[in-house]
Amino acid sequence: MSAWNAAGTWEERGHTDWARARLEALLCVEHDGFIVADAAAAGFVGGGDDEGGDVRARVVSVKSCEGDASVVMIRGKPKHGFDFELKLDWSATFACDGGASGDDDEDSDGETPSAIKVKGTIVVPEASRDVAEDEECYFEVKVDDRKPEHKAKEDMCVKVLKAHGEAFLVKALKTLDAELRERASS
Repeated sequence: MSAWNAAGTWEERGHTDWARARLEALLCVEHDGFIVADAAAAGFVGGGDDEGGDVRARVVSVKSCEGDASVVMIRGKPKHGFDFELKLDWSATFACDGGASGDDDEDSDGETPSAIKVKGTIVVPEASRDVAEDEECYFEVKVDDRKPEHKAKEDMCVKVLKAHGEAFLVKALKTLDAELRERASS
């Protein structure tokens, strides 16, 4: 508590900058940003264009993080909380059988790339302490620059992210909650 608040009635300390940086680290770095690595093991291989190959989907950056995090001292007892709206950039890479990616593009060596890359955004309208406690996180998955020849792969990415993204997001929010609680008590 601050010297001016000797009675300990009310004091709020902002932790927003720390929480934003910590969320970025949790979502993109510490867990390597991976949501799922094997589409076949996850049950999302089903014939046609999407048969065979692994998908490696990951959060590559926090595009925006609006909201706040704080610790409030009420009558000498710390209470912590956070509430953010997140927009995350994600990408996925599909290994292709025989080195063909379905793209006609060539890489810098003049060879056809051996993978299909899909990119998009995950929108989390509420990333809060309540979400972490309830272990339920609503989010939307969007694909950028859809291509008709990659529709099956893009649709698989959305399915995989929707199926495994909630656990990934909740884990990060629970970690943030625990660390903010620790900051509140110190």
